[in-house]
Amino acid sequence: IVGQGFIAIAAVIFGKFSPGGATKACLLFGLCSGIKSLASQSNMVSPNLISMIPYVVTIAALVLFVGKAHTPAANGKIFVKSK
Repeated sequence: IVGQGFIAIAAVIFGKFSPGGATKACLLFGLCSGIKSLASQSNMVSPNLISMIPYVVTIAALVLFVGKAHTPAANGKIFVKSK
């Protein structure tokens, strides 16, 4: 759980608030978590550095590739069910 909520929010932003984009972003960040698991089996690099891989990739993706994100028009508005 540690920090996975941050990665989930970053995936939605990185995916430009679309379901397909968020899915692709989650696959990318999940791949980084898998790399973390594989890299932690060897003792060549500090485990603390290896555990940072998903978070560093998340921040780098947001800084380098997002640009100006446009939030949905109804973000923050109360939903009123019409009759």
